[in-house]
Amino acid sequence: MDGGAFLEKSGGVKGNLQEWLQAASQEPNASFLSRGAASTAQSLGLALVEWVGKPQGRYPGSYALTGHLDIVQSVALSRDGKRAASASDDRLVKIWNAETGAEVSSLE
Repeated sequence: MDGGAFLEKSGGVKGNLQEWLQAASQEPNASFLSRGAASTAQSLGLALVEWVGKPQGRYPGSYALTGHLDIVQSVALSRDGKRAASASDDRLVKIWNAETGAEVSSLE
C-alpha cells in the first residue's frame, strides 16, 4: 500500500503518517527506510526536516575486524575502549586496537 492509499484508508490522518515518515527519514541515507520515507513524503507533498551531516551508515566509525579463520564466539572491550579481544573456534584470541581496527597481537 502506498502513502496515498494509506491516507484514504485512515481517513486522511496526515499527522501520524508524517511523524512516521520523519522518524524513518532519520535512518542513515543508505537504508531503504530513509530512501522510502523521503520518496513517499515527496509524492504526498509532505515536508520532512533534513538532518544536516546525517551518517551514511548505521555505525559510522565502525570496523570489520577480519583475521579469524573460524566463527568468533566472544568479544570483549577494555574499560578505556582502546582495545578489543576476540576469541574464535580457530583456537586464537586476537587483541585489536579498537580505535583503528588494527590487529595488535594474536594468542594461541
